[in-house]
Order: sequence, then structure tokens, then C-alpha cells
Amino acid sequence: MIEVKKYNRESIVNKRITIIGLGISGKAASILANQLGAIVYASDSNSSEEIISNAMELMHDHHIATETGIHSDEIYNSDLWIVSPGVSSKSKIITKAFNHNIPIISEIEFASWFTKFPIFGITGSNGKTTTTYILNQMFKGSQTTAIIGGNIGIPFSESVLKEILHSSKNLVYLLEISSFQLEFISSFRSHLSIYTNISEDHLDRH
Repeated sequence: MIEVKKYNRESIVNKRITIIGLGISGKAASILANQLGAIVYASDSNSSEEIISNAMELMHDHHIATETGIHSDEIYNSDLWIVSPGVSSKSKIITKAFNHNIPIISEIEFASWFTKFPIFGITGSNGKTTTTYILNQMFKGSQTTAIIGGNIGIPFSESVLKEILHSSKNLVYLLEISSFQLEFISSFRSHLSIYTNISEDHLDRH
């Protein structure tokens, strides 16, 4: 693994960041990185209607360079990769990125660098969503606003961008986090971690 340098809101400016995967989390990470002043290039080998729509939105609304249906060599002209949970650590492009000495992180890791509020991380094979919503109910009526994200709800990057733009106060993030989302974490540490259970799932990946 390549050592990951953790950026802050000053050091990320003008860094070249490649986003691999243009689903909802990849789109949100692209917008957050762009808003923070990074030079973003977003790529997805898929060319489904959803992916093309997300790419068009990034180009037209945020002036972010994108490509779909291919991973060109431009993705390796990068200081940092943020990868979709759907991309396996065993994939060829990941191996090639490591050969180029490019550090790779997940969207969860990236967004966590830019929040000042506590994170509750909920993971496990079963019961993650139920546990997350139970925790959310526990915060109802309190002075702290709970934000659900991660594998459900709003992408973490989108919520963190709202936090930055609106100078939010008294938040806590309740993140349902899958094993795929944890595959490329580096310095990410939740303030409270909950493991619901562990069973023999996703053995084709892990």
C-alpha cells in the first residue's frame, strides 16, 4: 500500500484528484473535492444512463472533467485517487495505480478529513441499517442533529459539503459503512464504532 497523505482545506488546493466511479458517492466526492479547490478528473468505465447523467451534471454545473465508458491514461496523472466501493482492490487499474505510486482512499475516508463533528460508524454483516435508524431516533429531540449517511441516506461527502457551506453546528454523523467502503480507509477513525455481527459474506471480494 502507498502511504496516504491526509489533506486539509489549505493543502488540497490545486492537488490532482481522480475519482474512480461516478455513482452517487463518486459524484458527491467529485463536487466536494472541486469545491475545496482540487483539480478533479472523474472516470467511470460504465456508460449507463445514470453514469452519463452524473458525468454531464459534473461537467455542466461544476466544470469537472469526466469520462465514461473507459478508463484512459489520464486517470494516472493524479496525486490521489478516491474510489467507488464497487472497485475491488484486486482490479487491474488499482494495481496499475499502485505501480504509479498513487495513494488510494475511499469516499468515506476523504469526506472524514473535512468534518469537525463526531462520527458514529456502524458496520457488520446484518442489522446495520436498523441500528443506524435506532441511533437516529435516539437523537430526536436533543440539541444535536443526526445526519444519516454512508451506505444509506445522503453520501457523506455531500453532507460534509453542506456542513462547510452553511457553517453547521451541533451535528453527529451516523454512517452505515459496508466492508467495501472500509477497504480503502487510511486515517479514518469513527468516534464510536458498532459491529453488529460478522458472517461469511462477500467472500468473492475479501
